[in-house]
Amino acid sequence: MTTPRVTARDPYVDLVRAIAITLVVIGHWLLSNVTYHGRTFSAEDAITGVSFGPWLTLLFQVVPLFFFVGGYANALSWSRRRAERYSWLGWVRQRMRRLLVPTGGYAAAIVAVVVLCRLLGVSAANTALAAWGVAFHLWFLSVYAVILFLTPLLFALHERFGITVVLVMAAFAAVFDVGTVFGHWPLVGWANYVLVWGAFHQLGFFWRDGAHVQYRRRLPLVIGCCVAVLSLLIGFAGYPVSMVGFPGARIQNPSPPSVALLTFGLAQCGLAAWVDPWVRGWWDRVTPARLRAAVRFLAVSSMSLYVWHMVPVLIVSVIGYPLHLLPQPTVGSFSWWIQRVVWVILLAVTLAGVVALLAGFRRSVRKLRRVVSLPFVPARREAASPPAPAHRSIALRRLHSTAHPAAQSPRVHSTAHPATALRSVRAGTLGCAVALVSGALARIALRGFAPHGRIDVVTLGALALGGIGAVYPERVSDEVARSPSGRRTSPISAPGTGGEK
Repeated sequence: MTTPRVTARDPYVDLVRAIAITLVVIGHWLLSNVTYHGRTFSAEDAITGVSFGPWLTLLFQVVPLFFFVGGYANALSWSRRRAERYSWLGWVRQRMRRLLVPTGGYAAAIVAVVVLCRLLGVSAANTALAAWGVAFHLWFLSVYAVILFLTPLLFALHERFGITVVLVMAAFAAVFDVGTVFGHWPLVGWANYVLVWGAFHQLGFFWRDGAHVQYRRRLPLVIGCCVAVLSLLIGFAGYPVSMVGFPGARIQNPSPPSVALLTFGLAQCGLAAWVDPWVRGWWDRVTPARLRAAVRFLAVSSMSLYVWHMVPVLIVSVIGYPLHLLPQPTVGSFSWWIQRVVWVILLAVTLAGVVALLAGFRRSVRKLRRVVSLPFVPARREAASPPAPAHRSIALRRLHSTAHPAAQSPRVHSTAHPATALRSVRAGTLGCAVALVSGALARIALRGFAPHGRIDVVTLGALALGGIGAVYPERVSDEVARSPSGRRTSPISAPGTGGEK
């Protein structure tokens, strides 16, 4: 008996994802200040020009929620697939495909625009700035790809050791952060990208298990302890208030992720889990249908919104500033804040148009696939002899097994080790591909698509090669589920995929 198909989405999970993507997009738009003088664009982080800018980051730094929701969704998806005896290699490739196909399309579009700009005579400085402005946010995908690859292992550790995994990750992250900040261990800090963000992802497993309901009375105490530790770190240990990069600060909380960002994110995830029952009950009773539809749209489109949300900044800046349609007041002034409101509205309208174009492009691609797809015609087979009677075939099998008692055992033993070795090779290949993708995305986020106005062919080639290796199945069995009844089913038609987050 197969598992029934589930099509309902969790409304509270969609709400958290929608709030997170909205705050990230508005935060990037609000704190990005573009100026234009002498046919040259420049950009500065507005956080340095606003007196309370660092405190604003406590509102707009919601990346911990992204990993928290990602842990919930990945735990739900992997537990279902594992129950259907789905290969973990196939599951990782399927999830990586959902991550890298939109990213690859975005990278190809940006590279095409960069090449066009250079052909039209746009200066190298303007091209390099624009190519970096639409790439810096891809660091999130770099880290998420690694954590996604480790999800089956992390979920197994979660089932075996529970909260101990999160505590160990937090302890190592604190030690590495102290070593990086006060001991000058620059290389050790890179591990915190997985330990800190992975701790939030690991907490999503508990959210999926419903542990936040069982231990709900303890969550306020946990949140209070995290806030107290964060206050001590800011007040006495020299950690900045800003939870994003702050120019000139000795300690940068997000790069690499610090213990201050860890405690801030733990409090944020704890608050989201604590209010879950209250918000869920209020949401079902009070929320109108249109608002629920809008939240669901934001949640479903969160990947597209995150990847493409800096493109409207480029479009509006290229049109508005050279034509003197947008003023350039002093950062932090009253006029600047008024202009920020108009700025955000213009970018929101432009992003809506970009998303609509992407949706139309996807529909066109799907229609083209239906047109060019041909029905499968099985190959002609040679005429086979009629099957033997059932009693005869059973007798032959018994005779074969008694006459040759060792005929099957060597075959089992001889194929066990090669199969294990081949599986290990496939896992290593997938791991190398994910590492290549992660490194390429990190480099693009740091330097942009076109440093010094020239396309970074090596990094983009590494991204393409790693992406193909990460999403392309090496064999059919990697992408095929086996249901509990023993029948092989396609991952698209496998039971339970309808409600996957």
